[in-house]
Amino acid sequence: SPSSPSSVAKANWVSLFDGRDLAGWSGGTRYWSVVDGSIDASLDASQGHPERSYLVWTNVSSPDFELQLQFRFVSAVRGGHGTLGVGIRGSDRRVDTVPDAGYIFKVSGVSSGRGSICREGEQYPPLVWRGQQRRIKPGERRDAARISRDALTADPFRADGWNELVLVAQGEQVIVQVNGVTTAELWDEDVRNRPTGSFITLIARRGEVGEDVHLQFKDIRLKTLSAP
Repeated sequence: SPSSPSSVAKANWVSLFDGRDLAGWSGGTRYWSVVDGSIDASLDASQGHPERSYLVWTNVSSPDFELQLQFRFVSAVRGGHGTLGVGIRGSDRRVDTVPDAGYIFKVSGVSSGRGSICREGEQYPPLVWRGQQRRIKPGERRDAARISRDALTADPFRADGWNELVLVAQGEQVIVQVNGVTTAELWDEDVRNRPTGSFITLIARRGEVGEDVHLQFKDIRLKTLSAP
């Protein structure tokens, strides 16, 4: 069973990774390890690794929380070469044969999708594009209308270093911040179809034509929020 996370110095924050091992995490641990104090994921097509792999933290008491972490691609991300994702409000159900990761933040070589909010099985178009604020009413089409590249806000992602990610989920609201920039906001009023779990999921996915992907996460911490 998952070990209890250790408290960090700042009040109300809980560390989900101690920099030493993957205690508390489950899933595709064959492809995930700890390297130099970071969670390291490497999917190598030449070694028969799968198209994608997930690492899941289930020991979350509430679906309302703020998640902070740092992420990076070890090898430079280029057009279509692999995808990094972080899911919140996931559950133990399956969506299109893969784990339900809830709302997903992802970074890939395709810059238009960076900083958006997606769902597993509904990844493109996303629920909310980078630079958008969106409210989804009950019964409304969930994928966002396509927008032109000119309508996208500046991409705050750093290809050659660590990036800071903040994901906030509180009631119907979800907020994404990358390197201090709010990139997407969602108010999901569609109670019947919106994610209701509390799992946190780290996602590594090879490129569209099978390119290898190598990425890392560190400084993962969580603060429970009161329900609105």
